[in-house]
Amino acid sequence: MRDRLEWGERNSYRIQIEGQLDEGWSAWFDGLAITVEGGVSILTTADLDQAALRGILCRLWDLNLVLISVIPLNVGPGVGTEAGRPDEREGLR
Repeated sequence: MRDRLEWGERNSYRIQIEGQLDEGWSAWFDGLAITVEGGVSILTTADLDQAALRGILCRLWDLNLVLISVIPLNVGPGVGTEAGRPDEREGLR
């Protein structure tokens, strides 16, 4: 299983942040799907390159929101599934 993207490849991500964002923020985040589970907002992206991902993370920074995790969703053969939490992947313990 690959755990990295090659130059120019795109990926989808599940971005978890502390707090509750309502769906009204979706337009400000370029149409990302926003859901809330407990006290955590989840932004789900579709096919982003690294520059677009960085742009989203900068917007979160600008709003002074607490980033919990960024989980790649389709790196490797399991397209459409979570690639695993970073602490579960080999070499990151």
